[in-house]
Amino acid sequence: MKKQELLDILHTNIIKLLNETENGYSMRGLSTAIERSEGYIQKMLVGKFTPSLDTLIDISNYFDIPVWALLIDGKFSCQLIQHINTQLFLLPKESLTLVLELVTLLNKVKY
Repeated sequence: MKKQELLDILHTNIIKLLNETENGYSMRGLSTAIERSEGYIQKMLVGKFTPSLDTLIDISNYFDIPVWALLIDGKFSCQLIQHINTQLFLLPKESLTLVLELVTLLNKVKY
C-alpha cells in the first residue's frame, strides 16, 4: 500500500468518526483535545502534512479506539471493529480458533 492510500484511509476514518459520534465532535475540538493548534486536524485532512505516530496515538485515545482502527479500510465503522476486538480479548484461547475458522468461512461467502 502506498503512503497516499494509507493517508486517504486515515482521513476518511477521522471524518467518519467525527460525523458518526453523537457527542458533537469537531475538527477544532479534536485539535485542541489532542493539544494541537485549533486548525491542526483541518490542515492534516487536506494534506498539508503527515501526522506523527504520537498524533495518531492521541487521536486514537480521543476516540477510545486502537491506532490500527484509524488505518484500516473496511465496511464497518471503527467503533464496531473496536467492540468486536474487545469481545475477542475476553474469549479463552480455545474459542479463538473457532472464531478464526468462522471469520475465514465468512470471508469465502459471496454476498
